[in-house]
Amino acid sequence: MKRGSLTALLALALALATSMASSSQVGAWNPIGPKWPNPTAQYDKHTLSSSWQDVADFGAVQWDNVTPSPWDWVSNDSSNNDITRGSIDGSRRTLAVTNIYYSGNTITRITMKFDSAESWYLGSGTPGSGQIDGRSVSAHEFGHGIGVGHTQSTYCPSNSNRATMCASYIIGTSYQRSLEVDDRNAVNSLYP
Repeated sequence: MKRGSLTALLALALALATSMASSSQVGAWNPIGPKWPNPTAQYDKHTLSSSWQDVADFGAVQWDNVTPSPWDWVSNDSSNNDITRGSIDGSRRTLAVTNIYYSGNTITRITMKFDSAESWYLGSGTPGSGQIDGRSVSAHEFGHGIGVGHTQSTYCPSNSNRATMCASYIIGTSYQRSLEVDDRNAVNSLYP
């Protein structure tokens, strides 16, 4: 079995993503390559605290609510698609990592880890100026979990129109909690 790994480089810039020339690609979203064989997958959050379980569920449901895609994340404590917290690389670098395991073009398993060194905001309000919004990062990581890569920088302004799948995160914001047009186009294309 081949193992693919995708590291969320959300904290790479820690500020506004630099503007890069966009390619002539029709859609700005980028597929990772492999995808799930069916429009549903399970995830296991049972080792997380209740606050973190809420954050995981929030991230998953953002992708479930896209129409007309039938995509569905299902929480199941027996799943081997583990969602955890732990050390990654220290504060203000990589916020979370989603590893994708695949065979051919089919995702067979994912693991997701949120960096325990970060100053996380886990609520549903507005994070403080120095905090990382867990819900934004969770929505981003669950996007990787279905096979969506980082979007082109054209869709990454420093306002509420910022795509969830932008490669960077702006500290103290909650812009990336909700899926934007580019994010919705991705799930509708991968799982019509």
